[in-house]
Amino acid sequence: MGVIIGEELPSKLVEYLRGHRVVYVATVDQDGWPDTAPISWIVAVSPRIIRMAIDSGVETVANIRSNGHVRISVLGGNLTVSIKGEARIIKERMDSVIVPTTMIEVEVLEVKDDGFWGRNDVEGEALPWSQRRQVASDVAILAELRSEIPSSVL
Repeated sequence: MGVIIGEELPSKLVEYLRGHRVVYVATVDQDGWPDTAPISWIVAVSPRIIRMAIDSGVETVANIRSNGHVRISVLGGNLTVSIKGEARIIKERMDSVIVPTTMIEVEVLEVKDDGFWGRNDVEGEALPWSQRRQVASDVAILAELRSEIPSSVL
């Protein structure tokens, strides 16, 4: 379970989202199902505003057009954060690229720290992913996920 840390991006997250990062953006499709997409053109303009450039023909843009609810997942830079926001199209077609690309602006509504003890040590330093296999809980959890589930449990 994550911990809500505020209604705006902390300075470390603003700095991290200055470009050349991959995040995952979740939207809601016309049938009410979550739709996720990796997005690499993303910039935090301020602690309350994020802008993204997205191919105009993808479902993410269509979903934002009909329902602006988004959640952005950031995994990297010692951050495990999700950002809830309200997205809107501010430019149907960007001038800077030849491919039809839409500029989306997201108003940040909530920032949640999704880190937990398996990802961070008690000092808050990130546990390198290469060392995760050494964590006893990871070994036990992965073993159980790979095991057969008796039909009586299902």
